[in-house]
Formats: sequence, C-alpha cells, structure tokens
Amino acid sequence: MKLKTALPFLLLPLALTACGGGDPRPADVSAVQAAQSCIGCHSDAVSPGTGQSIVQEWSASAHAAGNGASCADCHEPAPGHPNQCSTCHGGGTPTGYEVTINPDQSGKCVKCHAPNAARHPLGAGMFHFDTHLVANTNYSTARYVSTQYQNRCTACHNPHYNTLLPQHRQWSQSLGDVTKAPWNQYDFKTRGNPIPGATPENSTGSNCVRCHTSTGFIRYVSSGFTDIRPFGAPGDKTHEVIACDACHLGSTGRSYDYSKMRSVPAAVGFYNFSNATAKKVLTSYQFPDVGVSNLCVVCHTGRGTGDLIKAVDQRGESFSSLALINAHHLPGAGVVFREVGFRFYTSAEKYAVGDYLHDQIGTGNFRGTGTVGPCVGCHMNTDQTHLFSPVVLNSDGSIQSIVSATCAHCHTGTTAWTPALLEAKRQGYLNALGALKKLLVQNGINVGAASWYQTARNWNLAPLGSSVLGSTVVPGSGGVKAHAYTMGSAANYYVLTEDGGSFAHNPDYTKRLLYDSIDWLLSTNGNLGNDVAGYLATNGFTDAAAYLFDDPQHPGRP
Repeated sequence: MKLKTALPFLLLPLALTACGGGDPRPADVSAVQAAQSCIGCHSDAVSPGTGQSIVQEWSASAHAAGNGASCADCHEPAPGHPNQCSTCHGGGTPTGYEVTINPDQSGKCVKCHAPNAARHPLGAGMFHFDTHLVANTNYSTARYVSTQYQNRCTACHNPHYNTLLPQHRQWSQSLGDVTKAPWNQYDFKTRGNPIPGATPENSTGSNCVRCHTSTGFIRYVSSGFTDIRPFGAPGDKTHEVIACDACHLGSTGRSYDYSKMRSVPAAVGFYNFSNATAKKVLTSYQFPDVGVSNLCVVCHTGRGTGDLIKAVDQRGESFSSLALINAHHLPGAGVVFREVGFRFYTSAEKYAVGDYLHDQIGTGNFRGTGTVGPCVGCHMNTDQTHLFSPVVLNSDGSIQSIVSATCAHCHTGTTAWTPALLEAKRQGYLNALGALKKLLVQNGINVGAASWYQTARNWNLAPLGSSVLGSTVVPGSGGVKAHAYTMGSAANYYVLTEDGGSFAHNPDYTKRLLYDSIDWLLSTNGNLGNDVAGYLATNGFTDAAAYLFDDPQHPGRP
C-alpha cells in the first residue's frame, strides 16, 4: 500500500523532466519518440497561424516523417522543463518562459538548415543563403533568405507542417525564380524615393522598390499606395524576390495560413514624367476593385500610357531627343482594362468595348467565375496554381494545352477555345507585330536593338512617305502633334510585346492598337484611313491579315 502511494511521486520527476534537458537529441532517439512527452502536455495546442492542431500538423510533416526535428529540437526547453508547477497547473506566477517560444524568430532554423549544417543544409544551388552570378550578366541572383527575411522562415513555411508544398515548387519556377532579371538586374531595394512625403502621386523619381521587392510591396500596399521608401543598410547586397507573405496574410499577421490573402484596395496606376521642358507631368488611373486580383493589378498597371505621351506633348516637349515613354514590363492589367495603349482617335466609339467581357471575370460571380477577379480567376484556376499560367507551352512557345478551367465558363460550343484556335490567334498577333516592327524600323526606330526603348531619339521623323509632318498638329487630334503619334506607334509595339498574352487578355483592343499604329506609319498627310490591308498583302503578312480582319473579303479596322 505504501509503495502504491509513493509510486506517483516517484514517477513525477520522470514526467517533469522528460520534455527537456536542453541537450541535442541522441541519434538513437527518433523525432517522433522524443516528441511524445511534449505531446502529452500540449496535445490541445493550436497553431496561431492556421488555427489547426499543432500536433496533427507536425505529425504529418517532414520533420516528423523524415526524422528531422522533434518539438525540443526547435523549442529547446530548459533542463527539467517544466520546473514550475504553475506552468501546467496554475496558481502561481511563472518567472519566465522555459522554452523558445518562436524558434524561427530566435534563429533556430539555421541549426539544421544553414549552408554548412549537418542535418539538412540549404547550401549551394538551394538559393536560400547562397548567390551566384547569372551567366553573361553583371548581376547576382536573388536569395530567399535576404537580409529582411533572416529569422523569418515562416514568411513562406508553416513551422509545424513544414513539408515543402507543390505550390512552393511552382512558385520557385515563376515569381520565386531567383535567377530572373526582375529581382537581380538592379539592387531594387535601393530604388525608392527617400524624400519625406514623396509618393507616386506627387513624384516622378524611381520607385522600383514597390514591385521588385517583397518588403517594398508590402509597405506600398499597406500604406494606401504611398510608401515608396528604399531600404537596406549600406553594404547590404542581398536581393529579394516576391515572397509568399507578399500575397498571403492571415488575421493573426502570419502568412503561412495560405488560404488567407492580404487585403489590398483597388489599385491606382501612376503614370508620371519629368524633364526640363515638360516639367513634372503627373497622371493616374483608378482601376476597378477586382477583389483578390487587386494584388496582381498593383504591379501590372504599366508605368506609362498613351495619354501620358499626349500630356507631355501638350507641355511643349519637342520630342527631338527623348527615350520612349513606355508602359514598362508586363502591363497585363493595363491591357485588360484598356488603359496603357496609345489611342489614335479621340472618339470613344472607336475603342468601344463591344462584347468584351474579360474584365468582368471573377467579379460578382459573373457567369460562375467566382469573386477573385480576372487575374486570379484565369491564371490560378488550374491544377498548378502558382505557375500562374492558364496555358501550357511547348518548348518553341506555342500553345500545347489550355489548363485554366475558367475559359470554358464562356467559350463553349462554336465559340470554344481550343489550343489550335488560340495558337492561330497568337500566330496572327505575332505576325501583326512583325508588320508593325517592319514599319517602325523603316522609320528609323530600330525596335530590334537591345534596350531600344531606353535610347533617346528624334521622334519628329515623318511617317513613311511623308515630308510635311514632323512636329505639326495631327488633324482631328485635339492639338496633339505628329511626333507624339509616331512615339505612340512605338509605345503600342512595346506594350503588346511586353504583354505577350494581350491577344487573349483583350482581343479587340489589341487588334485596334496594332491596326491604328500601322495605319499611322503609312500616313503621308497626317490622316488615318490608309491601305493597311494592301500593306499586309504586299509584304506577305497573311497571318496578320487573317487575324486583324474578321471578314477577309471586307478588310477594315477591327
């Protein structure tokens, strides 16, 4: 009887010390075995990020299944933990934590994952800590653990269910591809505006930081599109990519609840210019609210528009030595919402929407497409969401298959999109771009040269065959001069090459920009309405003709 009474007290020290010790886990003790004593007291613990059972998440993780890490390996409980009865039973005031509450923040992940760690090092080629020079360039690769992301592994990884997800792998091939120029061509974290009070609405300086770094992006969208400050200490050469926490953010401030998205208001596109003649030209466009797709629109509005070119002309700029006022890279949202192109006609009727519906996808469950907006609705409605591609391409760039399930919500029956049909449209669009390129080159605008859009040139060169235009006012333009129209042709070429999906994003708008640009460059008197069909036929652009003219028997402006 005495033995039975004493037994619980004899076992109590064993139970209390089983969780801790502070020493490395012995090699012959598995992570699952080592975790059992912790689970005994913490079986009801809930993840602050996902709201799910920590025990269940960890049990399904690579840390458990791969014998990677037990609870104590990361949380490092003090020897003998718990050493205070009140820790578990209440009734007292603990003097302090006996465990590492946030191992990630405390730098514990690097115990196993530093480049030279013994267990699972993230060394050369893993792109977490290492960088490499990109071949034939003068820039190095970005890295996942840049300075701002040190001790912030949970920005991308669930600390308990730490298994590498398919979405992680897909992201590493798309937005997370550390070898790509958008993260490496410059030290983008330094390309912001440090002047107090400077915003995209009132300044024209460099603010690449807002879209080419996660830190800058989060600051920008969290500040109502005003914060464009650079960051980084002197000597910090690390480059960031757009990480998971740029888009994912749960209610508790953690990003590894991947089902929760960062809330961003409807995007505003800022299109600004400044030089000695035109002074500061500030224009903007309020994009519609498209829900979760606002996250995408923010960085795909474009940086220059046709309206900005016209505004610069109206400020008295001579266009005699000026680089292209261009839309910047990947201006897909600007194409979807018909904002970035140069419009040659002042009549809105010439650019009427017609039966165009792509800007309504994912809004108000339009035709069953949900409420996530057109960008997410089309580009992520696939089995491989984080490749952000609605189609699969062959090695030559041709369309192999359509994988977005959204297309079939509208394109059914006789209007169904097939890979062959979409590829034919793409070929026609590319052929039309070739026709426009030929005319631009003939006008002395060598769009095939490297960084041609950054080279200052004289835009007063008359369109092909004319000797009287130059800087004269275009009839019916509202006072805009010919040099702006000539730059507009080149700007449209830039927009439609940078948005390689424009033929699908906004079919009629794309065709009209192509047609009008070719039309202008054929002008001999400053008027539109020239023989575009004849030019295409004479120069062998048959695919372009089939693409631009719905009825080949009656060719005309799309």
